[in-house]
Amino acid sequence: VAPSVERMLGWTTAEMLGTRPSDLVHPDDVPQVMRDFAWIVAHPGEPYKSTFRIRHRDGSDRVFENIGRTMSPYGIEEGILAFGRDITERRAAEEALQRSEERWRAMLDNAHDIVTILDSEGRMGYQSPALTRVLGYTPEELEGESAFAYMHPDDVAGVVAQIGRVLAEPGSVGHAEYRFRHKDGTWRHLEAFGRTLSP
Repeated sequence: VAPSVERMLGWTTAEMLGTRPSDLVHPDDVPQVMRDFAWIVAHPGEPYKSTFRIRHRDGSDRVFENIGRTMSPYGIEEGILAFGRDITERRAAEEALQRSEERWRAMLDNAHDIVTILDSEGRMGYQSPALTRVLGYTPEELEGESAFAYMHPDDVAGVVAQIGRVLAEPGSVGHAEYRFRHKDGTWRHLEAFGRTLSP
């Protein structure tokens, strides 16, 4: 056991020697760790990456990413070599990002206003579900289409000018009023505020 275990998990090398997965690995993760161990034994010399929770000396659980393989390319006789690193903070950041994305998605999906993502050429990407209620189209129907093709010809120049200003001044907010063709063929007056996704 490398001395770094004390820095990472609080246990001394002497305390770690002789322990089994069931001694420190989170109980819910022990079956997976044993399956990973069996895979390594059955595939001598091949590295295998696994992730599991392991108990710190202070009682907290740390998430570890581990790469293990047999020391010999021929079998288990010389033992298994394992390299582990603490990815607790990275995993927490990933989970926080996922929760944030889920909240944003729920907010966008339930917003009364249409939320649209355009590329620099004015092609429509993401469209919130409000699009159907307001303009009659499903988001899939307009994905990849040019927004200008659905605008009243007299309003296109003003919208293009606003998009150009926003692209030239990242982070600034552009404003435009224009007519957009409803799926039933009528014109609907829209007011839009837009900015670049990154400042």
